[in-house]
Amino acid sequence: HALSVMCEAHKHDMRHPEYAWMFFNWYTDQWWTDNKGCIEDDSGTPDQLEEVILTSLVFDHYPRIKESDKNETNVGNITWNDYVSYHNAKWPTVVKVSNKSQPQVEDSAYMFDALWTAALALNRTEHLLRKENLSLVNFTYETGQNISEKIYDEARRVTFFGLTGNVSFHENGDRPGKVRLLQYRL
Repeated sequence: HALSVMCEAHKHDMRHPEYAWMFFNWYTDQWWTDNKGCIEDDSGTPDQLEEVILTSLVFDHYPRIKESDKNETNVGNITWNDYVSYHNAKWPTVVKVSNKSQPQVEDSAYMFDALWTAALALNRTEHLLRKENLSLVNFTYETGQNISEKIYDEARRVTFFGLTGNVSFHENGDRPGKVRLLQYRL
């Protein structure tokens, strides 16, 4: 939880300009005041935590997942509603972190799609390697430079419909889309 990290940061004087903190944009406004600071060990009041958080960066996926995509069955053979139900049952306390519209679920959906990207890229790479009588089973970092390049190349070629919409990658490996970056200015 970000509050406990900020309490530790305050205890160790880890603040601007030597440190820059980054957060997902799923917390409520002035979330560091919700629990009256670091109550458990008296390590920081909300005003003291504000000093640590000053100039922190906040990032967010932009735009959020389209409503029209939430009804589609994705690569994992589940719909958005199936995923939300699973997520909320598995991590019920996470859902209560914010009064915003379940951005934690949306952020974890990006991780879901990242894992599918890795799985599909590895599967495609294995298929190519078998044509050369090789396998990922034998991969090591010492001898696998050629294999790691193939994994990277196949990851860039992956395309599928995931929880976050269409997943594909530019030639440089970046996914099309934008990330919104904000800065706390208190």
